[in-house]
Order: sequence, then structure tokens, then C-alpha cells
Amino acid sequence: ICPDVINTMLGTGNILSGKGKVFIDAAKAANVNPIYLAGHAKLETANGTSTLAKGGKLKEDGSYTYGVPVYNFFGIGAVDKDADAGGTTMAYNKGWTSVDLAIQGGAAWISNGYINNGQNTLYKMRYNSLNISKQYATDVNWANSQIRIIKPFFDMCTDAKLTFDIPVYK
Repeated sequence: ICPDVINTMLGTGNILSGKGKVFIDAAKAANVNPIYLAGHAKLETANGTSTLAKGGKLKEDGSYTYGVPVYNFFGIGAVDKDADAGGTTMAYNKGWTSVDLAIQGGAAWISNGYINNGQNTLYKMRYNSLNISKQYATDVNWANSQIRIIKPFFDMCTDAKLTFDIPVYK
């Protein structure tokens, strides 16, 4: 997968624009699919325009909560009660003080906690029947929303090998 496909996916005029190579390198290091990773960031940041994509939650005076911008492109720690505060705190605690560090760190976090830890499909990330407290998102349409973003870009990669894991329940 070349950076141009990922850059097309990320669009123009937002903080993720032009970061295709960073996504590819981060995905490779974390052993995750780069199209999935870029699609996940698009969804969680509203195409790179969310508060967490723009440096995190601000104080009332307009300054950064922790004195520096921090980035969180995957909604990590962004719990429903106060997603911006939780996501900003997580990004600060992880040291995600640049766009590249946030992409790399988020990829590693997702890989270690989900993809390469048995929850290796969008469905399994969202619905963990063995541990309901270990679900990536609260939105019941999260996996479907991810697919709507990433499928057109997988379709562009005619040599991509897709593997399907269909759960069977008794």
C-alpha cells in the first residue's frame, strides 16, 4: 500500500492530510493494517477536525489543558462522560505531543490491547463476548461506520488479501 492511497483517504485541509507514510510506518511497526488505521483515525476525529485532533481540550482562557498541544486520533480514553477531557488526558499521559507521535502511539496501543491480543476484527473490537468491559467503542454502529470508511480504499487495492473471520455462536 503506497502513501498516496492513504493520503487520498485522509483528504486535504485537515491535520491528518499528507500523513500517509506515517500511518503506513506506524501500522507496519504495530502489525496492523494501514487502511484500517487511517480509517479509524478519520472516524474518531471527524475527518481530522475534532478537538482531540486539534491539540486537545482547552482551558477557559483558550490555553491548552496541559500547556502543550496533545493529539489523540483514535479516541483512546475518550469516555462518553467527557470524551475531550478523557482523550486529552490520555494523550498527555502517553506523551502524544505531535501528530506523528499520536499516530505511532495510537497504533501501538490498539495493536497491543486489541488487534494482536485476540480482538483482531472490527466486530471483535466492538463486541467482546468473553469480556464485555473490553470493548473499543460504545457506539453500536462503530464497526459498521469503520467499514463504510475503509471499504472503498480496500477496493482501490486490487492486490489486497482480505481474510474474513466469521464468528459462530452456539
